[in-house]
Amino acid sequence: MSWLRNYMTKYREPFLSSNNCVMVQHISDKISKEVLELYFKNERRSGSRDVLDVKAYVGGSYLVYFEDPKVVETVCSRTHRVNGQDLDVKAISKHFACQLERGEHILFKIPASVEIQNLDAKKLHFLSNSPFYRQALEKELQAVYGKPVWPEKSKSSSLTIQCTLTAEAENCQMFPRTWEAKVKETLHRFLDLLLVTKHPILPEAFRLVIDETKRLHTSNPDAVAIILERKGYVIYVTGLKEAVKELTKQVDDIIDLIYTSHRFRQAPDSTNVMSQHYVDCENCGQYSEFYCNACHQRMCGKCREEHLRNPNNAKHDVCGYKDRKMTFTFNPCKFHPTHQMVLCCKRCQIPICAICTTKYHAGHEFLDLEEVCTKNFRIRFEKIRQIRDNVLPQSRLTLLEAKDTTMKTKLNVDNLRSVMTEKAARIKEMVEAVLLESLVELQTSGVSAVMQMEKQEKEIERYITKVETVLEEGKLSMVSENSEDFLSDVKNRPFMHLNPVPSLSKATLSFFDGPLSKDVIRKQFGFVRK
Repeated sequence: MSWLRNYMTKYREPFLSSNNCVMVQHISDKISKEVLELYFKNERRSGSRDVLDVKAYVGGSYLVYFEDPKVVETVCSRTHRVNGQDLDVKAISKHFACQLERGEHILFKIPASVEIQNLDAKKLHFLSNSPFYRQALEKELQAVYGKPVWPEKSKSSSLTIQCTLTAEAENCQMFPRTWEAKVKETLHRFLDLLLVTKHPILPEAFRLVIDETKRLHTSNPDAVAIILERKGYVIYVTGLKEAVKELTKQVDDIIDLIYTSHRFRQAPDSTNVMSQHYVDCENCGQYSEFYCNACHQRMCGKCREEHLRNPNNAKHDVCGYKDRKMTFTFNPCKFHPTHQMVLCCKRCQIPICAICTTKYHAGHEFLDLEEVCTKNFRIRFEKIRQIRDNVLPQSRLTLLEAKDTTMKTKLNVDNLRSVMTEKAARIKEMVEAVLLESLVELQTSGVSAVMQMEKQEKEIERYITKVETVLEEGKLSMVSENSEDFLSDVKNRPFMHLNPVPSLSKATLSFFDGPLSKDVIRKQFGFVRK
């Protein structure tokens, strides 16, 4: 599928994105060059804005040049209407624009449609009925100016391709010479990505095989299909190579299992390189529907009637072919080499000959060895079918569910990792917010406390200054040795009264350390629930 994704990614419309010119046709006389230029300068209406030039040429058409080549695709994708008239706007190549400006006459003839024959009808049938791959081929052909006309008949082996090349395309005069070759090359290259396998089936087994194919499983059902050819009893598997190989193996397993269970004989078919399985009447060669367990012969309905008419065959057990006894090879007895082991000891569950019944297995019960082998063969076949149809598909579905569960688990782990990271980021933001609020609160309380302490400090400084003044005055009053002067000074200037030393107050700020532990954070953060 990678080739298709790459193609779908790289595919582009067949015009040069680097060209900065469009051609506007079918313009009436009422629309002048100036009106057209104003229209294309209106980004809201036309999708463009920076118009370099508008040039008129013969036929009432104009060439509009833009500054940015990228707007050409935008302009061409819109519908344009001026003065009630619809404009025909197309992107053209630089070469074509130069020819128009020089007034050169452009000779151009559209190539006729080409019918490509001898194609694989099964591949065409698959493409025509698969919308996804049909569109993929149409886009690849469109890149070389081709458009397929899909056949109405499912068995058609030819495909008609129409040419979509126009005069506006790059190298429009040169391209028609190689157009048919390019279209054929593109178609064959695409068809080479597909594969068809053929599975011829026995008519009597065709319905059984079809019923079993209904239980098929494939990893990419859109990339493969089964086509039934009921008249020829053939199954075709067609589609992408890898998907076809996967489904073909399952179809082969079904055919082998059904043919083994019915003991169909396989012989080479000279008209086909593949092998044709068949079971025929041993008398006339027609397809056998019955089987004589006594004679071990395949026979058709007519030979069955003739076989039972014979008195010697009247008691023969003739049954339907699918209900027949299986034919096995009888080996010589190890103890009695001249006798074949045609019996089975019920107690010992081993093959024995007739003589062994009287010697080594005397008194035991005996069964027909062919019937025992047939019974066990069908039991084994049923177990194999159950494994193939039930156990194996269920195991594959379980594996798909396991892969889906693994993918969901990985996504869940990534999601939980993102949730935890976001939760941790939110907790971090909360811690930073609390820290910021606490710092602001500390700043407010701290400034007030500092101012109070500074005020107290200044008050104490004033008290000390007052004390020092009183002390100096007291010293001066004691300098005079004259008793009269000393007493007069004591009378006139009494000793200054001092208040008690101011009391010292303390502004104590503290931080209440809240409980902080890993368990507390774990409760706030959350935990993984298994």
